Amino acid sequence: MRDAAGNIMYATTAIADPTAETGAGFAKGALIVKTDAVTGTKGTYENQGVTTAAVMNKIGDITAAEIGTSAVTTTKIADTAVTGAKIAAGTFTSATLATSAVATSRLADKAVTTGKISGSNITSVKIADAAILTGKISGSNITTTKIADKAVTTGKISGSNVTSAKIADKAILSGKISASAVITAKVADLAITTGKIATSAITTAKIADATITGAKLAGNTWVSANLSSSCVVTSKIKGSAVTTTKIADGAVTAAKFAATVFVSANISASAVVTAKLADVAVTAGKISGAAIVAGKISSSAVVTTKIADVAVTAGKISGAAITSAKISGSNVTTSKIADVTITAGKISGAAITSAKISGSNVTTSKIADVAITAGKISGAAVVSAKISGSNVTTSKIADVAITVGKISGAAVTAAKISGSNVTTTKIADSAVTAGKIGASAVIAGKLKIGAVDVEVAVGETSGSFTSAACASGTILGFYPDGNIDAFIDRIIAPDGAGKIWVHLGAAATAQNNFKVVVAKAA
Repeated sequence: MRDAAGNIMYATTAIADPTAETGAGFAKGALIVKTDAVTGTKGTYENQGVTTAAVMNKIGDITAAEIGTSAVTTTKIADTAVTGAKIAAGTFTSATLATSAVATSRLADKAVTTGKISGSNITSVKIADAAILTGKISGSNITTTKIADKAVTTGKISGSNVTSAKIADKAILSGKISASAVITAKVADLAITTGKIATSAITTAKIADATITGAKLAGNTWVSANLSSSCVVTSKIKGSAVTTTKIADGAVTAAKFAATVFVSANISASAVVTAKLADVAVTAGKISGAAIVAGKISSSAVVTTKIADVAVTAGKISGAAITSAKISGSNVTTSKIADVTITAGKISGAAITSAKISGSNVTTSKIADVAITAGKISGAAVVSAKISGSNVTTSKIADVAITVGKISGAAVTAAKISGSNVTTTKIADSAVTAGKIGASAVIAGKLKIGAVDVEVAVGETSGSFTSAACASGTILGFYPDGNIDAFIDRIIAPDGAGKIWVHLGAAATAQNNFKVVVAKAA
């Protein structure tokens, strides 16, 4: 319903939030009825704005402008309704706070700064035990008068802070010194006199090496029992003092003789028997030419190390003497084998391993037809360069093996797709753009468009039609389908339930019939 100026005075709507309507064309005080308001809730809205800018307010709701000054008293405010966000900055002053109103729970952590505390108000009872840490005390503020008698215990003194000046004369008694506490650094030079040393207190470990000189020794101090083993060296023995009687039987060993003491003239014939020769004493220089004949060599005495390199020539080897057992592992190299000597019969089963084949020597002609099975191919060995053109046929590709990542850009052309194989499930959502649709491809049968009947009864200004098939569809247009005696003011598109509204500019004087054309969403 409109006024003489054409502004809406009364209308019905199904929009979610009528207060969002802020446009022009609504008369001052115009009423909007939300016809689909939930049962038990208000659905009538009034324009409290002007005709050029509507301000829709639900009738029954009280706006700030409708509340008189001082009208909101304490009894009007629900308990806990005033939150921090409702209170303007600077509202609470000292005068507005009741005595003891600010409890501990009301203070934010670290909110009480130095400036908030008046002088001498922090007494002992206000301070929690162990609450005052070193960092809380400014320099030199703990004076003698601040410390209670006997309050400074050992645990209160940090390391090395008790200096000599802090200790009264003669204050350190024997009982004050713990065992082993008096170390060398604590004793003044020459402070330990003879009277301070207990009998037998100076043990060997207490005497520094080379400290005791001859002058310190009393007469006849050194007897045999006082001499340690090997302490009498050559320089301590006078010349010719070692007579035969001084030498023990068997005491003169080979090491005791000077070099060249024994010459040939001093050795009697046949005196040098095997037992007199040291191991490996007979060198090549000791043996005269051709002295070693076959009869002098014991069986198996000629080992590898006794034979000079390349000394064994073909003439030294008797026929068939070199058997398999005579050849050590890996000594038959390529140069030792005559060309085409190794026949198939010479090779044992599975003897030719990968390590036995030098690089690139297995050529195509060496491989029998169909000899390369799947098991012969190592993982990822078949790369693109190994496949000749057009040899990957359909039968070579496993089902679902071709993923998006396997297809290069623009590789799938129309010629690559067999008929009718691009089904709905193969097309990604939103993949069919306008450019993908051929000319004249969208025919009437492909569109979900329908015309629905909407009737406006006699005396009504609006009518509706509901169908789930129209849910969230798009209005394409409308046309008369019978009597029309009022202009259409607006048509509201179908909501999620498929409800379509037609609003007239005035009440119908007879039943009005319309066809509304809808493009269905699904």
